[in-house]
Amino acid sequence: MVLHAPSIHFHIGAWFVTAICTSLALVMNLFQKREILNFHNRINEETVQNLDFAAHVGGLIGLGGILVASYLGLIDASGVDFHLSLTNIEGILDTILFFFDLSVPIQGLDKAMNQSQLGYKVVWTVVGMQFYLISGIIRFYFVSLKKIKICETHLGIQLIYSGAAVLGFVMMVSISATGGIYTFNESFLTDIPVLNNLLPSYQIPLLQILTVFFGFFAFLMILFVIVSTIRSEK
Repeated sequence: MVLHAPSIHFHIGAWFVTAICTSLALVMNLFQKREILNFHNRINEETVQNLDFAAHVGGLIGLGGILVASYLGLIDASGVDFHLSLTNIEGILDTILFFFDLSVPIQGLDKAMNQSQLGYKVVWTVVGMQFYLISGIIRFYFVSLKKIKICETHLGIQLIYSGAAVLGFVMMVSISATGGIYTFNESFLTDIPVLNNLLPSYQIPLLQILTVFFGFFAFLMILFVIVSTIRSEK
């Protein structure tokens, strides 16, 4: 039973939309506020807001998709043989009980962590979700609690918000490509220079480097925001 492979397309596609929209919103807002290339006369704030809303919707769909895909992936990794049957009531009930049997995904997690490629997928899925959580917390704090639009926040906050979404998407691409190697011994990244270093089998740990770089960058941006806030209050 292979359930994981079809499910990965939901969160990959949704988080691609999130990464693109947050990046476009950041650039357009920056160009508009700085009056670069006469953008303030071509694009209004509503356009930026619509992009941010599209990114938010994509993020929510992606969150649901990654949770489902991860759960199904752990079921597949368990190796438990189960044949879906939706032709009668008894088969439907057996299917429901199987999917709610937590011992199966727990067994799959144990097996996955003892295999290098599946373990890589599990670890970086958790890290990738943390980056999307950063974007989600920023949006929840400013938009939901403070009623402040993302485009009205400090530039440093916008950079962290957008950067976390983009890096989270890159991690999802790496994880999906690793799954391709595990299943088919190759992936769409295998023959692409530089990008193939996102895979666990290549010499340059590109994903780890990007993660450390973003952490350092986010730290500097937070300091920048704090210093700018202190100066503005004096």
